[in-house]
Parts: sequence; C-alpha cells; structure tokens
Amino acid sequence: MQPEPMTSAKQMMPIVILQTERLTLRAFTEADIDDVFAAVNDPEIQRWLPLPEPGVPYTHDEAEAWCRTVAPESRVTGDGQKWAIIERDTGRFCGSIGFTRTMWVTQTTEIGYWMAPWARGRGLAAEATIAACRWAIDQGFERIVL
Repeated sequence: MQPEPMTSAKQMMPIVILQTERLTLRAFTEADIDDVFAAVNDPEIQRWLPLPEPGVPYTHDEAEAWCRTVAPESRVTGDGQKWAIIERDTGRFCGSIGFTRTMWVTQTTEIGYWMAPWARGRGLAAEATIAACRWAIDQGFERIVL
C-alpha cells in the first residue's frame, strides 16, 4: 500500500481589522467603490500606479471589481492582504494598503499603498504602514519589503 501524500493547508493571512490613533484598516466594502474610482483616477496615482495599464482609463467597473473580488481574493489565494484605509474620526476613505507577493516559506512579504488626494500630506500613509508592518511582524513575518 502506497502512503498518502502529505498535504498542507493553504496559508493565508487572517481576516483582521487594525486600528491606530487616527485610522482603521479594514476589508474593502461596496461602500468604498466610488471613492476607489475617484482616487485611482487621480493623476498622481496614475503617474506611479498606471491602473489598469499605462494610457488606459480606470473604470468604475474596475473599482467595483477591486472592492468586491480582487482585494478579497488576495487573502484567500495566500498572496497577501488588502485593507481600505479609513479615517476614524470621519469615516472617510483615505486609500489602500496591503501585502502582496507573500512567500510563506521564508516569511517575507511586500507592502504597498496609495493615498487618495484628499488624504495626503498628513502622515496617514506612514501611520498605516507602521500599523500593518507591526501586525505582520507579530504574525511571524521576518522581512517586509517596501
């Protein structure tokens, strides 16, 4: 009789909400679609993150797909985790932060973010990045690449 092959559960980051003094990092929801659409169409975001590709306009359908499917699938596939950055005092959407290219064997991941034009210049990206990185280190990650 042949031994059964060893199987391992798919690794993925847990569903988690992070909070800082000024921010809540949480999963994207349907309520974020219009803000994602407006933010990603900002010329400065398009300059650095030409989504969906250079010279092609970002559509409302793509924002909807991001919030409903793409961002959640990042966690489910084991690639990483995506959070909406929300200002705690106002509930206003501020941007996106998340991990990608997660390598579970080496406990490494890459962090990336973008901020909506109305949320820039107040240190919110740094605050979100510190919170996400501290959380990842607490989860056992050994290296986070920016």
